[in-house]
Amino acid sequence: MYSRDLGDAIKVLEGALESHPTAALNETVVVNLCSMYELAFVNHADVKRSLTDWIARVAPDDFDPSCTRM
Repeated sequence: MYSRDLGDAIKVLEGALESHPTAALNETVVVNLCSMYELAFVNHADVKRSLTDWIARVAPDDFDPSCTRM
């Protein structure tokens, strides 16, 4: 993100979530990823909905799904 490459920043966070979901999945990471989706995609609601569905499958019970701002 700081190198002004939003696409790569999204890939890094998505990759971390996919490869290590139990370690990487926290509300701060999800809020940041959703903010990047809002900046990068016109159809960010669809992308965020996919993320929300994935979170519902893998997140622990105490995870706050409202962090996706859907």
